[in-house]
Amino acid sequence: MAKQKHKEFEEYTERGKEFIKLWNKQVFGKGVIKSFAQHFGVSTSLVYRIRIKLGLPDLMNTPARKDLEKRIIGWYHDGKGTEKIAQMYGFCAEEINVILKKHNVQINPQHVTNPLWYKTRCTTMSHTKLLSEIKRLYSDEHMSGKQIAHTLGLDHNCVMRKLKFMNITIRKSRVLVLDEHNKGECLWCGKIFPRYIVSGPRTQLYCCGKCKNQAKDYRRLLAGTKTSDKRMDLMNDMLRKAWSERFCEAVERIVKAGVQA
Repeated sequence: MAKQKHKEFEEYTERGKEFIKLWNKQVFGKGVIKSFAQHFGVSTSLVYRIRIKLGLPDLMNTPARKDLEKRIIGWYHDGKGTEKIAQMYGFCAEEINVILKKHNVQINPQHVTNPLWYKTRCTTMSHTKLLSEIKRLYSDEHMSGKQIAHTLGLDHNCVMRKLKFMNITIRKSRVLVLDEHNKGECLWCGKIFPRYIVSGPRTQLYCCGKCKNQAKDYRRLLAGTKTSDKRMDLMNDMLRKAWSERFCEAVERIVKAGVQA
Protein backbone atom coordinates (compact mmCIF):
# COMPACT_ATOMS: atom_id res chain seq x y z
CA MET A 1 0.00 0.00 0.00
CA ALA A 2 2.81 2.39 0.93
CA LYS A 3 4.63 1.62 -2.33
CA GLN A 4 1.50 2.41 -4.35
CA LYS A 5 1.09 5.78 -2.60
CA HIS A 6 4.77 6.47 -3.08
CA LYS A 7 4.38 6.10 -6.87
CA GLU A 8 1.66 8.77 -6.89
CA PHE A 9 4.23 11.42 -5.98
CA GLU A 10 6.43 11.93 -9.03
CA GLU A 11 7.59 15.18 -10.63
CA TYR A 12 5.19 14.68 -13.54
CA THR A 13 2.08 13.52 -11.59
CA GLU A 14 -0.61 15.90 -10.33
CA ARG A 15 -0.08 14.98 -6.67
CA GLY A 16 3.68 15.31 -7.07
CA LYS A 17 3.35 18.77 -8.64
CA GLU A 18 0.96 19.84 -5.86
CA PHE A 19 3.38 18.54 -3.22
CA ILE A 20 6.31 20.48 -4.76
CA LYS A 21 4.27 23.69 -5.07
CA LEU A 22 3.02 23.58 -1.47
CA TRP A 23 6.43 22.59 -0.07
CA ASN A 24 8.25 25.51 -1.73
CA LYS A 25 5.73 27.94 -0.20
CA GLN A 26 6.57 26.91 3.39
CA VAL A 27 8.54 29.36 5.51
CA PHE A 28 8.52 27.63 8.90
CA GLY A 29 8.82 23.99 10.00
CA LYS A 30 6.46 23.89 13.00
CA GLY A 31 3.57 21.46 12.31
CA VAL A 32 4.18 21.46 8.53
CA ILE A 33 4.94 17.72 8.22
CA LYS A 34 1.76 16.83 10.11
CA SER A 35 -0.36 19.16 7.97
CA PHE A 36 1.11 17.66 4.77
CA ALA A 37 0.34 14.15 6.04
CA GLN A 38 -3.30 15.10 6.73
CA HIS A 39 -3.67 16.94 3.40
CA PHE A 40 -2.37 14.08 1.26
CA GLY A 41 -3.70 11.26 3.45
CA VAL A 42 -0.28 9.69 4.15
CA SER A 43 1.91 9.11 7.20
CA THR A 44 4.45 11.67 8.44
CA SER A 45 7.32 9.30 7.67
CA LEU A 46 6.08 8.97 4.07
CA VAL A 47 6.04 12.79 3.75
CA TYR A 48 9.73 12.81 4.66
CA ARG A 49 10.55 10.08 2.09
CA ILE A 50 8.58 11.89 -0.64
CA ARG A 51 10.51 15.08 0.05
CA ILE A 52 13.81 13.22 -0.36
CA LYS A 53 12.56 11.43 -3.49
CA LEU A 54 11.52 14.70 -5.17
CA GLY A 55 14.83 16.36 -4.24
CA LEU A 56 13.15 19.16 -2.31
CA PRO A 57 15.14 21.26 0.17
CA ASP A 58 14.77 21.17 3.94
CA LEU A 59 11.93 23.31 5.33
CA MET A 60 14.41 25.93 6.54
CA ASN A 61 15.86 26.27 3.01
CA THR A 62 12.73 26.50 0.86
CA PRO A 63 12.51 29.40 -1.67
CA ALA A 64 9.77 31.07 0.42
CA ARG A 65 11.90 30.79 3.56
CA LYS A 66 14.95 32.27 1.81
CA ASP A 67 12.84 35.15 0.49
CA LEU A 68 11.46 35.79 3.99
CA GLU A 69 14.98 35.85 5.50
CA LYS A 70 16.10 38.38 2.85
CA ARG A 71 13.17 40.65 3.76
CA ILE A 72 13.96 40.34 7.50
CA ILE A 73 17.59 41.32 6.86
CA GLY A 74 16.40 44.25 4.76
CA TRP A 75 14.09 45.49 7.53
CA TYR A 76 16.93 45.17 10.05
CA HIS A 77 19.29 47.23 7.87
CA ASP A 78 16.52 49.84 7.51
CA GLY A 79 16.64 50.39 11.29
CA LYS A 80 13.83 48.22 12.63
CA GLY A 81 14.58 46.28 15.85
CA THR A 82 14.23 42.53 16.29
CA GLU A 83 11.13 42.94 18.49
CA LYS A 84 9.34 44.99 15.82
CA ILE A 85 10.29 42.56 13.02
CA ALA A 86 9.16 39.62 15.15
CA GLN A 87 5.74 41.23 15.61
CA MET A 88 5.45 41.83 11.86
CA TYR A 89 5.95 38.14 10.96
CA GLY A 90 4.57 36.41 14.05
CA PHE A 91 7.96 35.13 15.18
CA CYS A 92 9.81 35.63 18.45
CA ALA A 93 12.76 38.05 18.73
CA GLU A 94 15.17 35.19 19.44
CA GLU A 95 14.35 33.56 16.09
CA ILE A 96 15.01 36.85 14.29
CA ASN A 97 18.43 36.95 15.98
CA VAL A 98 19.13 33.38 14.80
CA ILE A 99 18.30 34.36 11.20
CA LEU A 100 20.55 37.43 11.37
CA LYS A 101 23.46 35.42 12.80
CA LYS A 102 22.96 32.73 10.16
CA HIS A 103 23.62 35.34 7.44
CA ASN A 104 26.53 36.91 9.39
CA VAL A 105 24.68 40.17 9.95
CA GLN A 106 26.37 42.34 12.56
CA ILE A 107 23.97 42.71 15.50
CA ASN A 108 23.54 46.24 16.82
CA PRO A 109 24.55 46.69 20.49
CA GLN A 110 21.68 46.37 22.94
CA HIS A 111 20.30 49.66 24.25
CA VAL A 112 21.19 50.20 27.91
CA THR A 113 19.40 52.88 29.91
CA ASN A 114 21.58 55.00 32.19
CA PRO A 115 19.52 55.79 35.32
CA LEU A 116 21.36 59.11 35.75
CA TRP A 117 19.63 60.49 32.67
CA TYR A 118 16.14 60.22 34.13
CA LYS A 119 14.45 61.94 37.03
CA THR A 120 13.28 59.98 40.07
CA ARG A 121 9.54 60.27 40.63
CA CYS A 122 9.11 59.77 44.38
CA THR A 123 11.01 62.88 45.54
CA THR A 124 10.55 66.65 45.51
CA MET A 125 14.29 67.35 45.02
CA SER A 126 15.74 68.36 41.71
CA HIS A 127 17.54 65.58 39.86
CA THR A 128 21.02 67.11 40.33
CA LYS A 129 20.46 67.78 44.02
CA LEU A 130 19.19 64.23 44.57
CA LEU A 131 22.34 62.72 43.03
CA SER A 132 24.63 64.94 45.11
CA GLU A 133 22.65 64.09 48.27
CA ILE A 134 22.92 60.34 47.64
CA LYS A 135 26.65 60.72 47.03
CA ARG A 136 27.12 62.80 50.22
CA LEU A 137 25.15 60.42 52.45
CA TYR A 138 26.98 57.37 51.11
CA SER A 139 30.55 58.75 50.90
CA ASP A 140 30.66 61.38 53.68
CA GLU A 141 28.04 60.17 56.18
CA HIS A 142 28.86 56.46 55.51
CA MET A 143 25.17 55.52 55.41
CA SER A 144 24.16 52.23 53.80
CA GLY A 145 22.03 52.01 50.67
CA LYS A 146 18.99 50.92 52.71
CA GLN A 147 19.41 53.82 55.14
CA ILE A 148 19.68 56.31 52.26
CA ALA A 149 16.59 54.83 50.61
CA HIS A 150 14.63 55.14 53.89
CA THR A 151 15.85 58.72 54.46
CA LEU A 152 15.04 59.99 50.96
CA GLY A 153 11.93 57.89 50.40
CA LEU A 154 13.41 55.95 47.48
CA ASP A 155 13.68 52.32 46.49
CA HIS A 156 16.88 50.59 47.65
CA ASN A 157 17.66 49.28 44.15
CA CYS A 158 17.23 52.80 42.74
CA VAL A 159 19.84 54.14 45.17
CA MET A 160 22.33 51.37 44.37
CA ARG A 161 21.91 51.84 40.60
CA LYS A 162 22.60 55.57 40.88
CA LEU A 163 25.69 54.96 43.02
CA LYS A 164 26.95 52.44 40.48
CA PHE A 165 26.49 54.77 37.50
CA MET A 166 28.17 57.64 39.43
CA ASN A 167 31.24 55.34 39.57
CA ILE A 168 31.20 55.25 43.38
CA THR A 169 32.82 52.15 44.85
CA ILE A 170 30.19 50.07 46.63
CA ARG A 171 31.17 49.00 50.14
CA LYS A 172 30.73 45.39 51.22
CA SER A 173 27.55 45.04 53.24
CA ARG A 174 29.16 42.74 55.80
CA VAL A 175 32.40 43.26 57.68
CA LEU A 176 34.27 40.27 59.07
CA VAL A 177 34.98 40.85 62.75
CA LEU A 178 37.86 38.80 64.13
CA ASP A 179 38.20 40.07 67.68
CA GLU A 180 37.46 37.64 70.55
CA HIS A 181 34.34 39.47 71.77
CA ASN A 182 32.51 38.90 68.48
CA LYS A 183 33.15 35.19 68.02
CA GLY A 184 30.38 32.66 68.44
CA GLU A 185 30.07 28.99 69.34
CA CYS A 186 27.99 26.97 66.88
CA LEU A 187 25.06 25.38 68.71
CA TRP A 188 25.29 22.25 66.58
CA CYS A 189 28.94 21.36 65.99
CA GLY A 190 30.55 23.51 68.74
CA LYS A 191 32.92 25.20 66.27
CA ILE A 192 34.15 28.70 67.20
CA PHE A 193 33.43 31.06 64.29
CA PRO A 194 33.72 34.84 63.67
CA ARG A 195 30.42 36.70 63.38
CA TYR A 196 29.61 39.01 60.46
CA ILE A 197 28.18 42.37 61.47
CA VAL A 198 27.00 45.57 59.79
CA SER A 199 26.63 47.79 62.87
CA GLY A 200 26.95 46.24 66.31
CA PRO A 201 27.03 42.52 67.19
CA ARG A 202 24.60 40.23 65.41
CA THR A 203 22.96 37.12 66.84
CA GLN A 204 24.43 34.25 64.86
CA LEU A 205 23.91 30.82 66.37
CA TYR A 206 25.39 28.49 63.72
CA CYS A 207 28.64 28.51 61.79
CA CYS A 208 26.95 27.63 58.47
CA GLY A 209 23.59 26.86 56.87
CA LYS A 210 24.19 23.10 57.04
CA CYS A 211 24.43 23.15 60.86
CA LYS A 212 21.36 25.37 61.04
CA ASN A 213 19.31 22.93 58.93
CA GLN A 214 20.50 19.94 60.96
CA ALA A 215 19.44 21.65 64.18
CA LYS A 216 16.04 22.37 62.63
CA ASP A 217 15.60 18.69 61.66
CA TYR A 218 16.65 17.65 65.17
CA ARG A 219 14.00 19.89 66.75
CA ARG A 220 11.36 18.35 64.45
CA LEU A 221 12.40 14.87 65.53
CA LEU A 222 12.20 15.86 69.19
CA ALA A 223 8.77 17.45 68.70
CA GLY A 224 7.47 14.39 66.83
CA THR A 225 6.52 16.30 63.67
CA LYS A 226 9.13 14.21 61.86
CA THR A 227 9.71 10.56 62.78
CA SER A 228 12.80 8.49 61.99
CA ASP A 229 14.48 6.44 64.72
CA LYS A 230 17.57 5.84 62.59
CA ARG A 231 17.94 9.56 61.87
CA MET A 232 17.40 10.42 65.54
CA ASP A 233 20.14 8.00 66.70
CA LEU A 234 22.53 9.35 64.07
CA MET A 235 21.97 12.97 65.13
CA ASN A 236 22.35 12.13 68.81
CA ASP A 237 25.67 10.46 68.02
CA MET A 238 26.80 13.58 66.15
CA LEU A 239 25.93 15.80 69.12
CA ARG A 240 27.63 13.48 71.64
CA LYS A 241 30.77 13.44 69.50
CA ALA A 242 30.81 17.25 69.26
CA TRP A 243 29.85 18.08 72.87
CA SER A 244 30.68 14.93 74.90
CA GLU A 245 29.92 15.90 78.55
CA ARG A 246 27.94 18.99 77.49
CA PHE A 247 25.49 16.93 75.39
CA CYS A 248 22.41 17.69 77.55
CA GLU A 249 23.28 21.38 77.62
CA ALA A 250 23.66 21.43 73.82
CA VAL A 251 20.24 19.79 73.33
CA GLU A 252 18.64 22.31 75.68
CA ARG A 253 20.23 25.26 73.85
CA ILE A 254 19.13 23.95 70.42
CA VAL A 255 15.53 23.54 71.65
CA LYS A 256 15.59 27.01 73.24
CA ALA A 257 16.91 28.54 70.01
CA GLY A 258 13.95 27.06 68.13
CA VAL A 259 11.47 28.55 70.61
CA GLN A 260 13.07 32.03 70.36
CA ALA A 261 13.05 31.88 66.54
